[in-house]
Amino acid sequence: MYMKVFLDCGTNMGQGLNEFDSKLKLINQSDWKIYCFEPNPCIGLTTLFPKATNITYLQKAVWIKNTSLEFRMQGKDADNLNGLGSKLEVVDKKYNPGNCRFKLETVEAIDLSEFILKLVKEDSNVEIYMKMDIEGAEFEVLQHLIDTNTIRYIKEVYCECHGRFRFALEDQKKPEIKKKIRDIENGLKQSVERENVKFHFWI
Repeated sequence: MYMKVFLDCGTNMGQGLNEFDSKLKLINQSDWKIYCFEPNPCIGLTTLFPKATNITYLQKAVWIKNTSLEFRMQGKDADNLNGLGSKLEVVDKKYNPGNCRFKLETVEAIDLSEFILKLVKEDSNVEIYMKMDIEGAEFEVLQHLIDTNTIRYIKEVYCECHGRFRFALEDQKKPEIKKKIRDIENGLKQSVERENVKFHFWI
């Protein structure tokens, strides 16, 4: 039996992994290996699934290279900057330089393409499934996987798309902007599917 890998990119509080576990039976299954990526330093990753025996936790962001990045810790007010639903500064500042209160934390980021290639080197028959909820960085990361031809090693992608983050908050509900958002997100789906990889909008 060959190994199956689930990459949970943007684990947050583990709600996504719980959902996929209910569908695919991932946790504590000998034929699955799970990698949880979450850069938010406020989230205690290792406490999310204390009884799991097949999860590796990485308190890092997935990105297009190995580096350190600034992470926007966002919240409703200055006393609630816990970073839940926060974004990488390198992505968010391009579109929403002052969209809410935030503070910056420096986090580690990994080259997801390089990480996947290491998995394939360990087991050339590995089946890789990926859930991605990385608050707008999915466009850069998935394009990087396509550009490096690493996307071909992924069997299925489940992605929460955040095309709306490319527009100011006050514009996101305008009909013409809604259409642009749909076009951006569908364009991403089509780009991945052209590589013969199944793409599912998640949430």
